[in-house]
Amino acid sequence: MPDHYTGKKTTSEANVPRDNRALHAERGPLIQQLLNHIVAEDLPTGAHLIEQHLADALNVSRTPVRKALVDLHAKGLVEKIAHRGYFLAQPAHALFAASLDFPTFDENALFERVAIDHLNGSLPTVFSEKDLIAHYDVSMRLARSVIDSLSEEKVIVPEERSTWRFNPFLLSNEASLASYDYRLATEPHLFLLSTFAVRRDLIRSCRD
Repeated sequence: MPDHYTGKKTTSEANVPRDNRALHAERGPLIQQLLNHIVAEDLPTGAHLIEQHLADALNVSRTPVRKALVDLHAKGLVEKIAHRGYFLAQPAHALFAASLDFPTFDENALFERVAIDHLNGSLPTVFSEKDLIAHYDVSMRLARSVIDSLSEEKVIVPEERSTWRFNPFLLSNEASLASYDYRLATEPHLFLLSTFAVRRDLIRSCRD
């Protein structure tokens, strides 16, 4: 922790009601969006959470973002450093295991987190529903829903004994680069195909 971190609450933080259900009900959706954004960006411990940048990313004003950061600070998920602002106290992936009184993550955030963790090597190639529940401390319903989505997108394929395997042709850095190179090589040639034609009527209807 930096030397100039005082650990003292400001006047505004001291007046925040920790157990006010109405407060969490009001700020819950924004806190969820904020946490989802942190997870999606895979921010490391110590990342500077700049209010204006977060407000722009979430398409809100700085005031609700500041209030959400105060709540996250009260839960120990972010640190407040005097004259500098808020900093992430835990790595993004650890937020899934945080015990919070307000909504945290949705299916999209967990979907992205699973893919990122597999690429980072923190999630095995073959896993089960129970593995996801234990690794991220999420409900069976959410784990099952994310597995269904991953399967539909062909990110994972079924294995025996109710396990799943990540598709090596989709989730690897080499595969992603190869796919991008292929698109760069082939997509410009689509316009040269004899079967390519412009539907002027469709373009006109879009303009209308």
